[in-house]
Amino acid sequence: MATLPRADAAVRVVITVNGQPQQPDINMGNSDSLTFYNGASFPVSIQFFCANGPVFNDIARIDPGKSSTAQYPQIPQITTDYQITNLNTQVPQGPYGIQVSNSNNPAPALLIPITNGFAPTDPNLQTISIPSQGWIQFNMDLAYTITWNPPNAFPTPTPPTTIGPGLTQPYQVPPGNQVNSAVYTLYSPGVKGVVGHGTVKINA
Repeated sequence: MATLPRADAAVRVVITVNGQPQQPDINMGNSDSLTFYNGASFPVSIQFFCANGPVFNDIARIDPGKSSTAQYPQIPQITTDYQITNLNTQVPQGPYGIQVSNSNNPAPALLIPITNGFAPTDPNLQTISIPSQGWIQFNMDLAYTITWNPPNAFPTPTPPTTIGPGLTQPYQVPPGNQVNSAVYTLYSPGVKGVVGHGTVKINA
């Protein structure tokens, strides 16, 4: 299994003039620090969302040309998403992913809880983002079959095999992946009419 590249011990996310991170999805170590530098001409806030977090505290405001206070992961071996909001317009951008890990054992997966075929909207996990070679894991309320578009985006069982209910095994982006976005569709054979979907952005 491939080893993820390690970032520097002090991880600095640079927000560009467009209000987006210079690098959309990053890896950092369990004991690394994280700061954001605002290179935009407007103030921004950072909102983190993670079903089994929090991993980092939200940042209420970063003025142009300023950096946030350094934070350290509150939970190891995990992936969290975040969005950047332009405080002048209140328009958010994202999500973007941060994978916190010193190794892939245990897998630092981003957890996707599923109820009635869908991930929650508060926090919004219906579209998530993970780094290349990143991990996801589902927590299912029912047994579902899952399909991906494009196919084989993740090595989940293919129909008619079901996954769930409960916590599934973690699934990693396959080596050599060239997909920037994958859509999953869920169908529950046990409950008529339950069909759900969501999107996983990969280093995009």
